[in-house]
Amino acid sequence: MRRCRRKGGRLSMKGKRIWSGLLALVFCLGLLPATALAAGNFTVTKLDGETVAGSENAENYTKEYTVTEDVTVAGRTRNERLIVKEEATITLNNANMSLNECKGSPIEIAEGASATLILEGENTLSAFADGPGILVNQGATVTIQSQSDDNTDRLTVSGAKAGTYVSAEMGGGGGSITTDGYAGIGGPNFDEATNYTGAINIESGTITATGYSYGAGIGGGNFSSGGTINISGGVVTALSGGTDPDGWVGVPADTKMGAGIGGSQGCGSGDINISGGIVKAYGGYGCPGIGGAPCDVTISGNAEVTGYGGDLAAGIGGYDKDKGESNEVTISDTATVTACGGKGAAGLGEGSGDSAAQFTLTIASGANVTAYSDGAKAAMTGTPTPTPGSAPVVNMKFDPDLTIPSQVGDISLTLTGTEASNTKTLTVPKGYRAAAATLPAGIYNANATIGQEIPLLGLEGAPIESSPDYAKVVLVSIPQVPSAPQDLEAVSGDGEVTLTWRAPEKAGTGPVTGYTVCWSTTKPTGENPTSGDTLETKADVTTATVTNLTNGTTYYFWVVANNHAGTGAASETAAAIPLAPGGAVQVDSADGLKAALENDAVTDIEVVGSFAYDDSIPQEKNITIKSSMTLTLQYSSGFYTPYGATVCNSNIRVEQGGTIAFMDTCWWSFSSPSLHSYLLMNGAFTLEEGASAIAKNDGDSRNTKPGYILFRGDFTNNGSFVNEATTGTKVYLNYGTAPGVFTDNQTTGFSPKYNLCISTPSSIESPKSNDDLANLAIPLTGIEGGAYVGGQLKAVVDGFGSVEQGGPFSVIWNDTGAATNEPYTVQETDKGQQVTAALDGNGELGQDYGYFLVSETENGPMAYQIFKFSTTSVSEQIADFAVKLDVNGGDTLEESVLIPNAEGKLSVLPTPTRSNHTFDGWFTAATGGEKVTTDTVFTQDTTIYAHWTAVSSGGSSRPTYPPTVTDTAGGDTSVAPARPHKGDTVTITPKPDQGNEVDSVTVTDRNGDPVKVTDKGDGTYTFTQPTGKVTISVTFRDKEIPGLPFVDVAPDAWYFDAVRYAYENSLMVGTSPNAFSPNGMTTRAQIVTILWRLVDSPAGEAPVDFADVDPAAWYGEAVRWAAGQGIVGGYGNGNFGPNDPVTREQLAAILYRFAQHMGYDTEGQADLSGFTDLAQVSTYAREAMAWCVDAGLLSGTSPTTLSPRGQATRAQTAAVLMRLCQGYGM
Repeated sequence: MRRCRRKGGRLSMKGKRIWSGLLALVFCLGLLPATALAAGNFTVTKLDGETVAGSENAENYTKEYTVTEDVTVAGRTRNERLIVKEEATITLNNANMSLNECKGSPIEIAEGASATLILEGENTLSAFADGPGILVNQGATVTIQSQSDDNTDRLTVSGAKAGTYVSAEMGGGGGSITTDGYAGIGGPNFDEATNYTGAINIESGTITATGYSYGAGIGGGNFSSGGTINISGGVVTALSGGTDPDGWVGVPADTKMGAGIGGSQGCGSGDINISGGIVKAYGGYGCPGIGGAPCDVTISGNAEVTGYGGDLAAGIGGYDKDKGESNEVTISDTATVTACGGKGAAGLGEGSGDSAAQFTLTIASGANVTAYSDGAKAAMTGTPTPTPGSAPVVNMKFDPDLTIPSQVGDISLTLTGTEASNTKTLTVPKGYRAAAATLPAGIYNANATIGQEIPLLGLEGAPIESSPDYAKVVLVSIPQVPSAPQDLEAVSGDGEVTLTWRAPEKAGTGPVTGYTVCWSTTKPTGENPTSGDTLETKADVTTATVTNLTNGTTYYFWVVANNHAGTGAASETAAAIPLAPGGAVQVDSADGLKAALENDAVTDIEVVGSFAYDDSIPQEKNITIKSSMTLTLQYSSGFYTPYGATVCNSNIRVEQGGTIAFMDTCWWSFSSPSLHSYLLMNGAFTLEEGASAIAKNDGDSRNTKPGYILFRGDFTNNGSFVNEATTGTKVYLNYGTAPGVFTDNQTTGFSPKYNLCISTPSSIESPKSNDDLANLAIPLTGIEGGAYVGGQLKAVVDGFGSVEQGGPFSVIWNDTGAATNEPYTVQETDKGQQVTAALDGNGELGQDYGYFLVSETENGPMAYQIFKFSTTSVSEQIADFAVKLDVNGGDTLEESVLIPNAEGKLSVLPTPTRSNHTFDGWFTAATGGEKVTTDTVFTQDTTIYAHWTAVSSGGSSRPTYPPTVTDTAGGDTSVAPARPHKGDTVTITPKPDQGNEVDSVTVTDRNGDPVKVTDKGDGTYTFTQPTGKVTISVTFRDKEIPGLPFVDVAPDAWYFDAVRYAYENSLMVGTSPNAFSPNGMTTRAQIVTILWRLVDSPAGEAPVDFADVDPAAWYGEAVRWAAGQGIVGGYGNGNFGPNDPVTREQLAAILYRFAQHMGYDTEGQADLSGFTDLAQVSTYAREAMAWCVDAGLLSGTSPTTLSPRGQATRAQTAAVLMRLCQGYGM
């Protein structure tokens, strides 16, 4: 992918532009002919009459700069050449200098001149015709350095290719040009004024130099000698003939004939000295990877050098037959050298033929040298006979029949050894090339993997001996760009958006070098969008803040990663809307509305465009549809959301001239019948005068079932509400003068009055009245004496299981009297209490029906009918939710879950401890939040958090005095502020346990003298903080019930005797000194601990193997014992769930295994077929439940129900324990 915004190239000289002011502007715009620009150091050079693509007015020119001072080249330049005639430093800062429309070299070092190239970032120099990438004339010197120390700065340089370029390729005009190939970095070709190369020094950086035809990668041009070449560091790759070694084996003799590093074919080179770095050189046909004739090569230091010879030439050393003079190669004891000879040549030494030039080969002891040949020549040749260090010398036979060409797809390569067991089939993955060569026994590797560093032994093909011992596969990586950055998120601010993302899964070839952040007000299309504004970040920065944005405008953001191979794929797009504090956000698209809805900082939204939105709106916002705008809410079921409903929880107001459309899009694409669509409008809905609402469907012939729009919030209609649905696929709305009436013909002023919410039974076509709905409903049995408890209606549906309703639902009465037409709604405050409905004024229920939406049953979704609520009051009902205690860094509590009482309040709040901290109380959030007391009312599952103040030894200019509060049974005490200053008013809030009251409150100073305490009359007491710490003492009085200390266990309660038995026999204790919480839940840890205590708390025999059980917890030893005896086994996922409520079937299974452990008779099995919910008993608990019922330990929750998955209360657990102990004499 191209970068989203390309920055223009520039040339600067020590801060002074080569051209400036208006002249530069005129030139850049192309407003003057070429001749008008001949001034100063800038000249225009004609190109012998040929026409060059892109030239103005058919003029054929290039811009040449004679460099007389330091130069910086940044970004992209086109047809601009730098010529150094004396001495200069050229800094390449992410430069891309291209001469693809004219002759010459991007950079030329004139004879006798000297230039230093400083590399910064990614740089490219490329010639087009008649020139190397960097021309180093005879007597000139070029030195290349990287600004960084880690070789991350790069230079890719290539000379001109050989070929004939016709007029069309050159941009028009007549005739053609025939040109030879040139060196990547080196001298001119043989027929030019001088054909010798100056000195080339490479000190650091990652350099790739490519010569073409007879030109060397680094060194001499066409039939020209190379100069002195010194490489002291960096990562250097030199190639002659192309950008990679494709097709190197058996290439035509007239296409690639230059050394990788050295001279052209048959030509010499100056000394080649490699004293550091990593160097790889590939020679063309008849030319060595590294060498010349004559040429002395010295490899020393820690250099790692690999040379590949073309056909007939050595990897490092000589040319092909009869060419060149004597050569000398010297390798020091610390160098690492690999040399692969071409066909008929030595790897290290001579080229092919009998009269090849003589070589003097000197290898110091300890050098790591490996050489390969095809056997026509020795792997190493020279005088005296070479003696390598520790590396092997191997011959490699070439067989063109075994060559594997480059392929796009995967390559399967079969390597056969001397024994059948040595046959291996290896697959080289797509995007990689394969090479293989024979190696001696002992280093066979048939499992080479991507990224594994293995020396390249063959080039492109796989030459294998007829009976090799072993073979080795090599993978050569092709440059890859990064994959897309991950998990892009956008967070809006005032005029800005902050983005965060994760690095791409695949970095491609080399590390990620940075990121480009892109944004636009238009949603991008395609996989790699290119339009938009951008900013750049470094590789280690994965966040960015985009500023100067327009508040209320939707922006789209995406990020791409860059590496040395290029720019990678774009991330997923994230939308965001910058926001000013307060005010409404305007949106004009579905994406904009979605972004505004998902932004927690947005409250008010204005629709200022016309568009459709096809998703639920669960957020509670205020949406206003402005004049002349239309918002279409598409709702569906079936194919999109089976048996479900589309929900809108936001308040919607349509202004004069605005329109809202409700579009039923439900259809089923398979053979099943179509389903009904439901749109639940839970927020307030307002049509202003002159506003319109339209109910319609999409007109699809498969949409054959009516849709239902249910308005459940406040409804105001001062506009026009019409139904445009087609015949047979009507849309119905709940409204009207009678309960439950639906209609498909609305008029101005229509206002729905009754909240009737039903499910989607397939038989409903056109319900119009309450009677119609009643006939479709399924009656509930077992409702007599039932109660609406904690969000669940405790009733049994014939064959279908329990009916659940999470929150208020409407009951619609079937009486016709005026006093009974209003629906009775069970409120959240009714949870845990008996629901009584006496609406006719005489305490009689009459005939009453209620309908509500339920989840799908095994027989599909149903509309359920409630026959009757009992008028008999229930003395105590419990909530089905719990309050979890998070000690927030404090010490673990024995009980971490509390159950609210019938009023939704907690009877007691424990006081946790934490080293070096004082406890500040319980709060609704880990930090901040509201303080929780025993007067706090809970309505759902809630977690509360302990707050702490660290006890610090540090001082301040104004000391604080945290009080000491003495521990007193019967209640708790909070003090605020927790660390008062002298003179502060301190408030004491005693919190008596249930059944207790405050007895006395006293405060003494640090000398033991009393401090005046004021009773505020509202349950709080205050005093003025003296100098020094005080001691606060609060005592409570309790009210005991005879026989038990628990105020919540009435003597006439059915569980009184069981609680007394459990308490007196130390099986169970209270949740506080004065409370037992009979309707509270029993946890799995508690029931296991009780059974453990029944058998005198034996030591466990196995380690605790549950991830969520702390062996040091109060229940840890009990769980260890029970698990070791097979009484409990956890959930099968590594967890035990110590704080989970124990269900009735879990309790049955635990008791059954406990009885077997104790040796009790467990043969009895009760007949459970009379219970309608038997199918709900899990398989593992069936036998246990039958035994418990037979033994009288458990009974049904009603004559026809077991409620196996209901929670076992503390009262029920006490009863079961009493029956177990008394029945078995424990």
